[in-house]
Amino acid sequence: MPTLLNGNKVRDDILAELKPRVERCLTQAGRPPGLAVVLVGSDPASQIYVRNKVKACEALGFHSVQVMPPESVSTEELLGVIGKLNYDPAVDGILVQMPLPKQVDSRRILDAISPDKDADGFHPISVGRLVANLPAPRACTPAGVMEMLRRHSIEVAGKHAVVVGRSDIVGKPMALLLLHAHATVTICHSKTPDLAETCRRADILVAAIGRPAFVRRDFIKPGATVIDVGINRLSDRAEVESIWSAAPDLAARLADFDRKHSALVGDVHPARSRGRLGLHPRPRRRRPAHHRHAHVQHRRPRRTAAPPRLAMLLVGLTGGLASGKSFIGHVLEDCGCRLIHADELGHQVLAPGGPAHDPVLHAFGSDILTEEGTIDRRRLGALVFGDPALLERLNSLVHPHVFALQDEKIAAIAAAQPRAIVVVEAAIMIETGSYTRYDTILLALCARETQIARAMRRDHLTREEVEARLARQMPLAEKIPYAHFIVDTDHTKEETTLRARQVYESLRALEQSKHSAHTGDSEVI
Repeated sequence: MPTLLNGNKVRDDILAELKPRVERCLTQAGRPPGLAVVLVGSDPASQIYVRNKVKACEALGFHSVQVMPPESVSTEELLGVIGKLNYDPAVDGILVQMPLPKQVDSRRILDAISPDKDADGFHPISVGRLVANLPAPRACTPAGVMEMLRRHSIEVAGKHAVVVGRSDIVGKPMALLLLHAHATVTICHSKTPDLAETCRRADILVAAIGRPAFVRRDFIKPGATVIDVGINRLSDRAEVESIWSAAPDLAARLADFDRKHSALVGDVHPARSRGRLGLHPRPRRRRPAHHRHAHVQHRRPRRTAAPPRLAMLLVGLTGGLASGKSFIGHVLEDCGCRLIHADELGHQVLAPGGPAHDPVLHAFGSDILTEEGTIDRRRLGALVFGDPALLERLNSLVHPHVFALQDEKIAAIAAAQPRAIVVVEAAIMIETGSYTRYDTILLALCARETQIARAMRRDHLTREEVEARLARQMPLAEKIPYAHFIVDTDHTKEETTLRARQVYESLRALEQSKHSAHTGDSEVI
């Protein structure tokens, strides 16, 4: 007799385990977790998927948001929807149901979701961290398969796993998760020669090719674990009759088809895979159409030399004018991080007698001096930030000295506290390319109007002066693709503090992972 992996039981167990976690969130954060689901159009399978998600949210006590733009929505209109959800403090996760209409650039939409709200794990940052086996949201279906294997005590390490399908949503992340679990992984697809023979070598076979009843009995070796994540809607009565021709309930299935005018089947043939360890087909999200990658609309910054890789975790904290990065830095410092202000180091190297003072004065003239004879950094900034060539010149004169001081401080911290989490706060980290020096990047993010109001209040500037300064800076939205963690500061200090502390917990986990790899405490292949 085959053993059926009971997905319903696993689902119920997970939901039961989540309820006390939601209750703790209510106690600690004062609000429930929030999930926003964006559903465009009226695709029946998508509506079923979203409806089930909403029901699960309601059962757990989540805050659930449904956004249902019309089928005719444009890419720009949908980007506006995503932007509002990114800044909504009540929304912790965003899920965009695929497929989107043909006129919508799906890649731009997925890239626009804030990485820390990427419920599906499709953002390039999430995918990159999956490749590196670092904490981040994971693609839902592959993560569910791994949970299924774990909860049924199916050994993965040392096994030969074959994934049939190479989609970005299932096939590729599935292969990576199996690889991280120490399986030997083969990825097959429509161009793989002798596909059945490759599948027959699998100890674990994951069918995710999107073809109805494609994997037959002769694809599966005795005793293999078969996971069918496919869902295919059949609209041809003859095809339904052919697939279930040997099933004892064929008449009932045909009657059901006649009533609904459709039937669902997985990628594994239901009548020709008996006698194997398997999982009945379960709904999954349909694969999106392939779209071109959106290009970052600014000049690629020049990479800077990175400091020696240490066992400690180096965190780059950046943002923009009045984005709240200093506040986040102080919260992380209170949590136990060591904080270095790159801006303070810049003051040191530009001060009279500092290593960059005379070269900068010679390059940009005496107009940048105050009445006291010191370099006025505001005048200097106003001069260079509108001219990429001048900015590059200033960076070449100042940053090597700043980085040298920074590395001295990091080395001193490493000597005293080898497993420290060192946070370097720098306003123009991404623009200059220095973000490459750090293990992970944390971005302070807020709405433009919030930046303007804060800067006017803090620096006693007019709105026109603040807008002129912002115009010389890289927009915060363009920094998102570079960030591993994002803290939205566009709400109360208490909420921002809570989010920063949540990031700190993730940083601790990253430090532990890096320490293990650095010391050889875990196997890294």
